[in-house]
Amino acid sequence: GTLSVGDLVLIYCTIAATDGTETQGQTGYIRATGLNSEVVAMPMEGDESFKQSGCDVRDYLFNVVDQLTYTAQKDLKRFKKYTAKLATNHESHINQMRTLQMRATEEEQRNTDIAASRAQKPLSYGNIVQLQHLRTKQFLCVRPKEKALLDQKCRRIGLELGSVKSWMRINPFFQHKTQGEPVAFNDQVSLECAKLSGGWNLSWSKCKDQAKDEVFEINCAKGGHGFCFVPYSRSVFVEPG
Repeated sequence: GTLSVGDLVLIYCTIAATDGTETQGQTGYIRATGLNSEVVAMPMEGDESFKQSGCDVRDYLFNVVDQLTYTAQKDLKRFKKYTAKLATNHESHINQMRTLQMRATEEEQRNTDIAASRAQKPLSYGNIVQLQHLRTKQFLCVRPKEKALLDQKCRRIGLELGSVKSWMRINPFFQHKTQGEPVAFNDQVSLECAKLSGGWNLSWSKCKDQAKDEVFEINCAKGGHGFCFVPYSRSVFVEPG
């Protein structure tokens, strides 16, 4: 099948085994709880791991959302910063603030309606989407000015309210795929941060956390790794590949 806006998906990648090699036998699914800033790839072996006690599949599910707009909200934020520096606010400033506030509210409501819509729109390579975490309703985003928590050569990934930092461009991972072609489920893709562009893609790094446990941190790096989308059904888990 073809990946579409409106799909509920799991996102997986092939992660390194303990010897540092990449094997088809070890699949990592992107997981975020919203309780902290950590976004990781959890090693899984098919649907049995999701059925284990204490594993909540909602931590792994993302809605594929069409590219939303944030121009009015950005204009309002910029104007608030400007007026905060003024000694007094003239009536014209107050009127302009009211207009900008109204536009930002309308834009925010429009974005909410689009994100909640289940209307299907097939996606092609080159399209920009946003990945909304099912449990928290926040978006997977790149924090361009922050180093990753563990692998500090990379940029940080987290869950936030929607912004241009959550725009992800779907690019082919392999050269035999080209821009404009439909994106199929289980295709290996590069998820490029549209704000940074220049090949800054979603990636993972094998690291030690504060407890000295091995984790696979999801971050943003030059080049990055390939990721795949697999559709999720509440009644049937669809195997990757």
